[in-house]
Amino acid sequence: MENTDARAAIADVMARYPDLTIDGLNGHRREDFNERRAALLSESGIREFEHARCWLSMVPRRTSPNRDCDSYRIKHVIEHWVGTYVANGACIAAALSLGMAISMCPSGINAWLGIAGQRKWPAEESVTV
Repeated sequence: MENTDARAAIADVMARYPDLTIDGLNGHRREDFNERRAALLSESGIREFEHARCWLSMVPRRTSPNRDCDSYRIKHVIEHWVGTYVANGACIAAALSLGMAISMCPSGINAWLGIAGQRKWPAEESVTV
């Protein structure tokens, strides 16, 4: 995905989810809301979004969110897969840009993602980022 395409995809998600920040959902509850929101569109935010989108695009989807697959857990899986940091908000934005079902976790910042369980996740050897 071109950087400008990724930026546009993130901006579209942000327009639909006005409380989404680099940290996750419900960003209005955190300090520096505007800065945390702008961080999603930064160079590092875009790169993290692209890593998350790449991994998530290889995982089979579910029609409903999977309560075993919250965004915070999945961001760590993606980090391990790609070998670099990925923000929770970038993971959520990537899922939403792919049209995945999500629902807010009780924490308010994380989201359950509509993806298949761990047995169907891509192998570490499939890194092509």
